[in-house]
Order: sequence, then structure tokens, then C-alpha cells
Amino acid sequence: MSEISQVGSFDAEIIETSRRIERLVQEHAPYTQIEDEQYKLSALINQKRQGLYQAKDPSYYVDQFFRCTSADDRRKKAAEFAEGALASINGILESDDRIADPSQLETFISVVEFFRFSSCKDGFCVSDTDDTSALTVPELPEVFFEQNYLSKIKLGQLSTALRDHDYFTEENGRYFVNRFSNRHKTVQDVTLLVEWKNDVHALATMLTLATELGIVNNVGTKKNPKSADSVDEPDSRATVAAAILHNFSITLSRPLSDDALIKLIYRHTKEAKDSVETFFSAVEDARRAHSLNKDNRAYKPLETTEGVIREFYRVQKYLGVAEGIRNQCPHMDFNIVDIFYDLIVASEDE
Repeated sequence: MSEISQVGSFDAEIIETSRRIERLVQEHAPYTQIEDEQYKLSALINQKRQGLYQAKDPSYYVDQFFRCTSADDRRKKAAEFAEGALASINGILESDDRIADPSQLETFISVVEFFRFSSCKDGFCVSDTDDTSALTVPELPEVFFEQNYLSKIKLGQLSTALRDHDYFTEENGRYFVNRFSNRHKTVQDVTLLVEWKNDVHALATMLTLATELGIVNNVGTKKNPKSADSVDEPDSRATVAAAILHNFSITLSRPLSDDALIKLIYRHTKEAKDSVETFFSAVEDARRAHSLNKDNRAYKPLETTEGVIREFYRVQKYLGVAEGIRNQCPHMDFNIVDIFYDLIVASEDE
């Protein structure tokens, strides 16, 4: 927001200086003139670079927020300012150590959390029938994921697609990449969570498929100090739940206690994970049945997650098959599957 306008003010002069250097070279001007312009260009670029990370004073956001006279105006401003303050956090995380001031992070985290709270109106609907009292949640470790740089689908591409489909705001998508790319050593110390604009089923679907496709990797766990040494290691289902709790925030339509929220997230994550596993099996079953019915050739199972997803869209042309698969996976977000399919096709066409 403010950073963009500040940096943009240098652009015109940088362009003009670059063109001036080009003209001087073409005219065979004295080297000293060219060198002077090159020093000027270097200084302008350095000023612009520093401007990227000279965040606006947090008090500006708070002051402007309280200048709003109506509750609705404040809510709208809060959403805008949460993005602006998060942009400052992203700038700090993306900067090098000579420019970044890590001490700013704590202040901006508090500002973002305040504005997120103030902007809440609509959220993931929690039904009164969602009784979590009988659900037992195991002690979950903190699970750390990071980008797999060898993946054909890049984390930035996934973030952009999720943002375009309104699962993230622009700055939350950028922050998602920063958290998972481990580009800055202090990112693991940033307590601010990525704000997810949909329900837990969609988030669990996204994380499960991103992991299965190798876009992100589980790089280890940090054991919960409250858990006993005798507690068995959590299975992959619990791992996904822990990843959600550790990295993302969900806006709810009504408040829940911390215990009820953890149980709700764990249950919905388990449901989504089960649906993804059923999806893999159902696609294989449909492919096997079609292959045997067609020419009775020896059936070879699919070997990759990319293959399963591509096969799902291929079998959709067979009447009733795709609908049957979707019905078997009620807690899987198929809009997320659409996103991954488009990314797979794009990566293979490159």
C-alpha cells in the first residue's frame, strides 16, 4: 500500500537515467559522463530498495482506524489496514539483514492481529450440531513444512492460484510463501498465522494434496512438551491437523473455546483427509473398471498423485463416474482439486 506508492516514485527517474546511459553509450560520450550516470542509477535503485522495507509507522494505521465514525467503515478500514501492515511484515521477511529490522515484527504482528479481529464479520459457519464433546484429540506436535524447490509446481504458483480463487488475500498469499519457503531465518519465530478465507475442509484438502504432490515437504516436528514420552507418534492425519493449527487461522461465525476449536479443526481435518484417501481409491477403481471393460488389457495402477488427478478429469466424460467419485468424498473441496489440476497441466505444458 504505502510501500508501493513510495517505491513507485523512483521508477520514472530510474527509467529516464537508464535511457540517458543508453544514449550516452550510443553517442560514444566520454566514459566519465557514463560513469556518473551509472553511479546515479545505482543510488536510485538503492534508495528504492530501502524504501521497500521502510514500513509506515504502525500508529498511522491505528489513528486512521479510529477516525472512522461508523462501525461498518471501521470494519472495512480494518481489512485494508491488516493488508497494509502484513505487507510491512512481508517486506521485513523478504529483505536482507542490512535493511530489515526484526524488532519491528512484534509490533506489526500485534497490529495485524488487532485489525483482523476488528474486520471480522462473516466466517466459516459452525453448526450448533457440531458437538465436539466426545471427540478426543491426541497431543499434537508442531509440524514444520517448507517449499520443495525441486517441485514442478512452484509454491508461488500455488499461492497465486489460491489468491485468485479467494482463499487468500494478496498479502496473505505472499506471507504463505514466506512462511513455507523459509527464506528468512526469523520466519519460524513469527507467531502470526496465515489467514485462510474458507473452511477447514478446504484447507486440509489443499495441504494434503500439496504434500502428496511434493510442493511442500514435512521437515520435522517439534514435540509438544506436555505430551508423555510413551505417547505414540501421530499418524499422517494428525500431522496435517497439526500443520493447520500451527500455520493457519480460520475465521469462525461464532466464538468457540480453545478446546472446542481444536477438536473442531481436528475432526474436520480428519474428514477431509479421509475423503482425499477415498478419492485416490475411487479414481483407481473407476480407471480399473474402464480399462478391463474396454479391452481386458493388463491393468497397471497409477504411480503418482499427478496421474490420479489427471485421470479424474479424464474419467469425467464417462456418464456418472465423476459424480459417483464426488459423492464418495463429501468432505473434499473439489474447487481445490480444480486448482491443482490446472497447475499440473500448466507445469507439464512448459
